[in-house]
Amino acid sequence: NKKIAVGFISHRALQIETPEEIAEDVRRALKYIDAEHLALSSDCGFGRQGVPRPIAFHKASALAQGANIVRRELGAKETHIRAADPSLQIDV
Repeated sequence: NKKIAVGFISHRALQIETPEEIAEDVRRALKYIDAEHLALSSDCGFGRQGVPRPIAFHKASALAQGANIVRRELGAKETHIRAADPSLQIDV
């Protein structure tokens, strides 16, 4: 009945993971953990490593987008991600 949190984004690298990379890692985790028991997370917090807020924001957005890719494949309900909504972007 417990959930298992797995870190899919790194607090040690400034490179932002792509949603596709995260989705691939989630698929790998689902080979060992049932979807209803899997919680997606970063591998640690961002504050102590000095990750700039914009990078942490985009890493978290990529995590949510990667989760949606796998949700779509599993036929589960997707979550609206405002950070990925082109109609809300002001720098386009």
